[in-house]
Amino acid sequence: MKKVVETSKVIFWRRYSYRSFGLVNNPSLGPRRLGGSWTSPSQISCASKCMDKYSTCWSFLYNSTTGLCTPSSSFDSQQQLPTVAEGDLYNSLTCTLNGFQMYTQNLTTICVSEGFYADYVEADKRCRKFGGVLMSVKTYDRIGILLAAFSASESWVGCDDLDNDGIFRWKEDNEALSEDEISLLFLGKPTKQCISYDSSERKLTSSDCSYYLNYFCEMPLP
Repeated sequence: MKKVVETSKVIFWRRYSYRSFGLVNNPSLGPRRLGGSWTSPSQISCASKCMDKYSTCWSFLYNSTTGLCTPSSSFDSQQQLPTVAEGDLYNSLTCTLNGFQMYTQNLTTICVSEGFYADYVEADKRCRKFGGVLMSVKTYDRIGILLAAFSASESWVGCDDLDNDGIFRWKEDNEALSEDEISLLFLGKPTKQCISYDSSERKLTSSDCSYYLNYFCEMPLP
């Protein structure tokens, strides 16, 4: 059974995929819309359908007057802020659950947990079980957080070409790995299908997906 606790500021959903959501007041970033909107009788109905339809439902928009529900994912400076018609924005609030913790370096803040000893596909499944995704590592600040906070020599991060050979995509947002990211963050061009973080080199590299490594799960933040 799903339960809802409502206050003037936050609404929490419990007992559903280890995920809860809270109202975002005056958001400064827009969410990535996941698809078409629909009408729902309540916020909890909107959240439930969003999670049923999309494994990356990290947020949603809900207009309490019209019942319009818009599924969404992570936040991005290139995305449109919520419109009046879309209504209020709700975001996942699970960083303090299931081993997730907040880490900050310079202007980068991320919600991360470390998992242990799994091949790439299994690591991805474990992250999604807790409402997360294998971590994106697109900047030096993110590498700096991994270097400072974790000790594993090599760990899975969320990028692979399993769906389309030769085209690597980040798990977080399905964006293609760019040439700039390869030149700045990688030891060299990926030659195997799954991407890992090598702490001894402070760089990303490609590895055989069947290797058993530690891994990093990320929970998107507004």
